Amino acid sequence: TLNPTYIQIPNSPDTIEAYVYAHTKINDDYFNYKFYDILFDYNGNYYRISANNVSARNLKRLIIEIVS
Repeated sequence: TLNPTYIQIPNSPDTIEAYVYAHTKINDDYFNYKFYDILFDYNGNYYRISANNVSARNLKRLIIEIVS
């Protein structure tokens, strides 16, 4: 989808607009994919993260750790 995911940075007024692309569904569970590509910018830096073997629940935590 081309819809962004908005991620609030803890203890900050900043919000990240991230585009998450999921590839290769693992099973019928909506949130289980084998690979993710995440595109976003923060403070003038552009990021493209390719992740595998990461649960969808941990993607937000991953992004926050990168920009912190």
